[in-house]
Amino acid sequence: MNTLFPSLIRTYVPIVVGALVAWLVSLGVVVDETLQAGLIAVLTGLLIAVYYTLVRLLERKWPALSVLLGSSTLPATYTSTGQPAPPPLAAPDTGP
Repeated sequence: MNTLFPSLIRTYVPIVVGALVAWLVSLGVVVDETLQAGLIAVLTGLLIAVYYTLVRLLERKWPALSVLLGSSTLPATYTSTGQPAPPPLAAPDTGP
């Protein structure tokens, strides 16, 4: 249970963000009603995927951005040891 909660948060936050952005975008768009539901579903899924991927990539360089997924704790399934990773303090030095 200890690792379940952070993984759920890091899954649900991008879903909420993607749905919210898709809804905001749809406010100014006029389309045929038969297409509207499908377009919103596709746009929501696409925005969720883009948001999650972008934050995961950015948190590798700037670990503090992991809070954009709702939790700075990496679930155990994201680590090689199987133990939850502590919140990162700074980005690793990649050298020159």
